[in-house]
Amino acid sequence: MRYIARASAAPLIQSARMPAAPAAARAWLDREEQADRKNARVIDKIIMALPRELGREDWRRLVEAFADDLTAGQASWLSAIHAAGRDAGNPHVHLIVRDRHHRTGKRVAKLSDKGAVQRVRALWERHCNRALKAAGRAERIDRRSYAARGLKTLPQRHRGPHRPMERGRG
Repeated sequence: MRYIARASAAPLIQSARMPAAPAAARAWLDREEQADRKNARVIDKIIMALPRELGREDWRRLVEAFADDLTAGQASWLSAIHAAGRDAGNPHVHLIVRDRHHRTGKRVAKLSDKGAVQRVRALWERHCNRALKAAGRAERIDRRSYAARGLKTLPQRHRGPHRPMERGRG
C-alpha cells in the first residue's frame, strides 16, 4: 500500500466499497485478512498501462468503469494512477481487488480461476478502446502478440526509462 500511494508518483487514488485513504485502506485490509483463514488470498493486485493519448480525468473514468465492471459493482477495489515523477513517461494504474462480494463474501471476479488473466486483459482492452473512441482518438490497443495478429514486425527491445533522456542529451 505504501508503494502505490507514495507521494512521488502523485497518485490519483479512488476506491469503491473500501476506504480510499491509504492508512485506512491498509487497516481495512488487515481486518479483512483476520476475518479470512490465515492462508487465504486476501487481495489481487493488477498493474495496467494507461493509454498516453488520454488525459488524467479520462484515466480516472476508465479505471473506475473497468474496476466496477471487473467486480460487477459488488466487490471492493482501490486504484492508484501513477503518471508523475519517475512514472511520467509510463502512466499506469495499480488496482487492488478484494474478490469477495461486500455482503455475502462470495467470490465475484474469480481472479484465481483458469483463464482469468486473458479475461482481465480482454476486458481492459475493451474499456481502453471505448475510452479512446469517446475521446475522439483513432488509436486502439490490442492485447494480442504480434504473432497472434499476423504481423511480421519483431517486437522492440525494451530500453528502459533513461534511454529517451540520453538521446536528448546528444
